[in-house]
Amino acid sequence: GSGTSGYNVTDLADFTDCWLAELSTEELPTDVTPPVPDPMTWLIAPRVLNASSVEMTANTAYDASGTVYYQFEDVNGTPTAWQVDPHYVATGLSPTGEYCFRVRARDEFNNVTAWSDYNDQTGVSCVNDIGGAITPGDFTAPSPAPNMIVLPNPSATPDNNTTSEQFQFPGELDYWHKIVVDVTGITDNVTPAGELVIRFICDSDSGFNSDHVIPVTYRPIRIGHPISIGARIPEGVGVQEGSYRLTWNGANQIVYDVFVNSYGGAVGKKLHWHVCVYDAAGNSVCSPTYSIHN
Repeated sequence: GSGTSGYNVTDLADFTDCWLAELSTEELPTDVTPPVPDPMTWLIAPRVLNASSVEMTANTAYDASGTVYYQFEDVNGTPTAWQVDPHYVATGLSPTGEYCFRVRARDEFNNVTAWSDYNDQTGVSCVNDIGGAITPGDFTAPSPAPNMIVLPNPSATPDNNTTSEQFQFPGELDYWHKIVVDVTGITDNVTPAGELVIRFICDSDSGFNSDHVIPVTYRPIRIGHPISIGARIPEGVGVQEGSYRLTWNGANQIVYDVFVNSYGGAVGKKLHWHVCVYDAAGNSVCSPTYSIHN
């Protein structure tokens, strides 16, 4: 300093500059963890669609960074481009050929899972003689599509369980997204209505999907089997991202609440949602996608 003891304003300014310089050289945390499951697995293993096509669906992967991308490959061919849809149809195949497929996933930071095991004993993913030897199974989706109830504007009482919207816990900075879907009259040509499965899907972040949030003990969610589980918890009483509540308005209208954040400010989150109904063969029919925010 300029004196023999103590510090003056110039000393403090120099110290601040040094601290900022030191901070700027520190490395920011890096995401090095691939999505899960790792290796990837199949929801619907490759199966014949028609005489020249095979369809397949990977299990929905989850990653804390948000969007997950999928890549499919015939082990004797070329990998597909990365895509956000876990469903893939391979076309232009030879009716007498044999095709063995595998799938992998990656996150926004290019952390990649291992390929699924295309010839494992738990679910062979090879198909052959697709032109005649294999008889196609049930490929008819349930109908009609589920009705995700969304009003043009937020309701005056957001906790009334009648419309899909963002809900702020009174007096707290806790934000939930509430998805209300009506599944009245949905049937399938093979699967009984009481065995049809409902999934709430967040296109913006798979971490909010019902299959990721709701414990396996209470899955799958089935039409006509009401069960109320979970609860909204105010900030500071153990609430965590991924907390949920599942309630019903009668036997055919389902309400899925999921906690999205408890950050400062009054903004919540903008997320894109849709709801799908699946039969026992994995065929699905889905609602349109809607954006929910404050």
